[in-house]
Amino acid sequence: MDQKKTLLPHFVRTPKKLQEENFIQFHLVGCMVFNEKMFPRVFFTTPNIHNDANLTITIIHDVVTHWSGILPEVLYLQLDNTSRENKNQVLFGYLNMLVELGIFKKIKVGFLLVGHTHDHIDQMFSRFSVTLRRRGVGSLPSLIECIKKSYIPEPVFHVLEETIDMRRFIFGSHGEEKCIEQLNDISFQHQFRIKKIDGITLIWGKKYSTIEEWGPSSGLAFLNFIPERPMFSSKILLLQSVSELHNARRQKRDINYSECLEEIKRCIRDTYEYFDVADSVWWESFFSNQSDMISRSVNEDTLLKTPFFWPQNMPNEHEHQETHNVQQQQPQAIINFPQVEEREIYIGSRRSRAKREAMEDLYRGSMQDLKEGCMIAVLADEDPLGYPFWIAKVIKVINENEEITAVDVHWYAASTHPFNGVYKPEMVVEKRIGRKRKRKGTNINRRHTDVL
Repeated sequence: MDQKKTLLPHFVRTPKKLQEENFIQFHLVGCMVFNEKMFPRVFFTTPNIHNDANLTITIIHDVVTHWSGILPEVLYLQLDNTSRENKNQVLFGYLNMLVELGIFKKIKVGFLLVGHTHDHIDQMFSRFSVTLRRRGVGSLPSLIECIKKSYIPEPVFHVLEETIDMRRFIFGSHGEEKCIEQLNDISFQHQFRIKKIDGITLIWGKKYSTIEEWGPSSGLAFLNFIPERPMFSSKILLLQSVSELHNARRQKRDINYSECLEEIKRCIRDTYEYFDVADSVWWESFFSNQSDMISRSVNEDTLLKTPFFWPQNMPNEHEHQETHNVQQQQPQAIINFPQVEEREIYIGSRRSRAKREAMEDLYRGSMQDLKEGCMIAVLADEDPLGYPFWIAKVIKVINENEEITAVDVHWYAASTHPFNGVYKPEMVVEKRIGRKRKRKGTNINRRHTDVL
């Protein structure tokens, strides 16, 4: 799924009286649906719809509810790595609900790395741009008709006039309880997995798809319950021209939507000479619809025009059998990922930098996970050979009151560098005295255990 912006009206040769800052922004969201074959879908949103998680969830829910055939057991999603629309708690709360209700057995979400974000949707958008360079359009229906044949297979176009207010459904309002825990450090992960184990829906994350382990290993119970409150339409973000939006932000003032609408009306009506009659009629209908929105209160609760319901198509009860490719796989190229900070996702209040560093220091100084047979590195204070640390093998763990107080270890030989030494359980240090060599069985030369 990818998102782009387009400006209307669009002309091959833009008249001088039309300036870009007076255009109206329409948002374009592309979605590739793979159901045995590829089905591209394009969603246009009018300027009253805000670009947030509600928009992404509305599109995903529309795809799932209109799925052709039985829903798969596993839903795979690939989204833009942006926190405003996709990587946020609202979207993950909705996906957890899909798994909790049994609509999918598992959901895997992937976000592409920076610099590697080009995919099929970008190819479709590029075809749209090439077509628009050759033709001029003056309204949204004309734009859809213009780019309809520019990509194969032909996309299905939709115009969204409202979105699901999933944010209010999850977080509640007027004192209602929110149904999810606070999920932190999701910005450090690019892969997520949601699955139900022992009747509990859990979520995991990891930084790269090449990493085998998901963290945390036990998963996180992110969803507490599914609310029974009614589903409303998202708050109306009234019509804004680009110039009015920039001026309001620059002057830090509220937007006068009525004046904004009148400004856009004057701009568009001055260009009717370049439009077809059908385009002019569409604009008048569009302005009337926007005027109705302005006449209503922004704080008014509005139910959805299309009632919200969860999909009823359940996955197959039979165990899913994956088909493996019998062709010989080519060796994959080694990718050197950038060295960045790695964190696991966690639930709870957000930790400050000082608290996080204190917890990391406490974890580094803990001995509670030591077991017999593991190797440890100990910082060396004033080592005569200048080594930064010493390497040893734990042979015994000493406990007092269920806490580890000390461990017995076998040290490496002093003549072996700590970075590349090889441990031998019964290592014997041989020492030359002139041309003679001491016997190996003497106690002075045999490696002894030491207590750490």
